[in-house]
Amino acid sequence: MTPAQHIAMRISLVFSLIATTFYLLRYRKNEVSQVLFTLQHEQLNQKEAFVENALKSPIEGPFNKRAIYDLCANTTWTPGLVFKCDPPQGGVGNVENVFLNCVRYAMEAGGMILRDI
Repeated sequence: MTPAQHIAMRISLVFSLIATTFYLLRYRKNEVSQVLFTLQHEQLNQKEAFVENALKSPIEGPFNKRAIYDLCANTTWTPGLVFKCDPPQGGVGNVENVFLNCVRYAMEAGGMILRDI
């Protein structure tokens, strides 16, 4: 083999290695991007399912209507006593808690609730 052929073979080999490396890196990049895209969508779906489930079921458990019926039956109602519940601020749990406290105070006092719509 002549020195020129030897150099040509080395250049060809280096070029082949560079092309193969470029192809594999590009392929792997697309594959990694696809995996990350899939994981992000799965996480979004899990987050949406979690939020939907949290909104459907109260943190403290199922709602017990009996306690409200008993309170209403044993309350002396005061005509003209009106409570206005201000719009609560904060997250889902805080909003629910503030509103329920307003309702409880009004019921305990024997008044009615005026709510902005």
